[in-house]
Amino acid sequence: MTKRSSPAEAPRLAALALAVCCLAAAAGAAAQEGGGDEPLRVEPSLAAAEVAFTYGLAAYRDGDLDEAERRLREAVAHDPEHGGAWYALGLVHLSRGEGEEARAALRRSLAADRPPPVDLERVRADLARAGEPAAEPAVVPLPDEAAGLGVVVQGLPRWEARVGGSLGDDSNPALLPEGQLSLHPDGRVIEGEEADTVAALDLRLGVHPFYGRGGWSLELGAEGRQSLHDELDLLDYRRVRGFAHLAWGGDPAGYLVGPLGSTRVPLGDGLFGLLLQVAASDDQLDGDAFASAVEAAAALTLRATGRTATQLDLSWRDEDFDQPLRVLLDPQRRFSGERQETAAALWQWFWLSGRNGYLRLGGRAGDRDAGGAFDSELVGAAAELSAPLSPRAFLFLAGSWEREEFDSLESNPAFGSVFGDAPREDEALRASAAVSFGLTPRLWLTLRGTLHDRDSDLGSADELLDFDRDRTVAAVSLRWFLDGGRVER
Repeated sequence: MTKRSSPAEAPRLAALALAVCCLAAAAGAAAQEGGGDEPLRVEPSLAAAEVAFTYGLAAYRDGDLDEAERRLREAVAHDPEHGGAWYALGLVHLSRGEGEEARAALRRSLAADRPPPVDLERVRADLARAGEPAAEPAVVPLPDEAAGLGVVVQGLPRWEARVGGSLGDDSNPALLPEGQLSLHPDGRVIEGEEADTVAALDLRLGVHPFYGRGGWSLELGAEGRQSLHDELDLLDYRRVRGFAHLAWGGDPAGYLVGPLGSTRVPLGDGLFGLLLQVAASDDQLDGDAFASAVEAAAALTLRATGRTATQLDLSWRDEDFDQPLRVLLDPQRRFSGERQETAAALWQWFWLSGRNGYLRLGGRAGDRDAGGAFDSELVGAAAELSAPLSPRAFLFLAGSWEREEFDSLESNPAFGSVFGDAPREDEALRASAAVSFGLTPRLWLTLRGTLHDRDSDLGSADELLDFDRDRTVAAVSLRWFLDGGRVER
């Protein structure tokens, strides 16, 4: 005698059944649009999987667990990436008290390319009912830490901390043409294309006051960076920055990304996610005031399918530069000392290996207002690829290109001479590769290498004033995830 399904499981069955009905309705509509003489062509194995899945759900609802298991196993045999069938099969084993078999099927549903049409937290709860060990929650670094996605996040940390260091070579830290001399306000002379070695230290601390409160999650944090030059210590750079990320909705990967970084959110399969960001920073050069900035951004993510998502970014930045720096960079006083930038970007996400990896492609355009002489337009493109190397190791590759075209001839340092015959144009290429290792579930090590090339075209006939800059950087960072007490929900 077979064991009947529990009434408490009816909502989950209804959700699965509704997904099947929607799929059938969509297939019928597509067949009608194609015309009566041209029937809809469906891969036989996928169609057979849906039929078997539907019969399996019906049998489970009627309490015939033997027939339900037979039909659901038939479904996953036709379509091994059918997360809904694996999930329903896990419920069958759970109803029989077969914990090991239930855990295997439920885990397989999470790894499928097409996850089950139920909330991921529900699947996690069913895993716990099946006897999944309550091990220390695994938390993976976010994309801006070059870690990729990895396993589905099981825990939401209250605190996050990161410390990192880097060492690199900079071929032209002063951004000057080869052989050109520049006088610093303190009397020191800087020579163009004078290479130097640069070391840097980075610190970051973030706190999450709450997750999913009315659908909203909040992160507050601060970060700092200090660079040290071997020879040109007058270019030593320090930045202190505070930020806030307010996110609405969950995400299948457990985080949302925006122009000002990424933040963690609860797991979820909603149609869209929204991320609002603000930040303020203060920069120093050789211990003196350099610049201050205020930033705001918004990112809207639309999840069209279980394997793709489209993201739209909008950003705004306002910078104020200190007077001594303006004298150094712009002796003719053509730069007002203020600069505003507005930009928009469009990204397309493609999830790989059941969301354990991804490919992200995007383009960006923007406008900079810097007081007439230095007004410019920006265009760019970027690509990122993340792939798991093992359950605790991830590879991250990224590349980007950006061009900045200035509007006025006055942007050219040689303006007024025979060489200042065109507005300035800057072009930058960047490539990086990183590997992240999970030393423990809450401690991650990242090793990264970056190449950065920048060329400035000043339009001079003999290219005497054109300059370029190449940077090669090797970096290492450690990141901790701490509970730090109860997180309000």
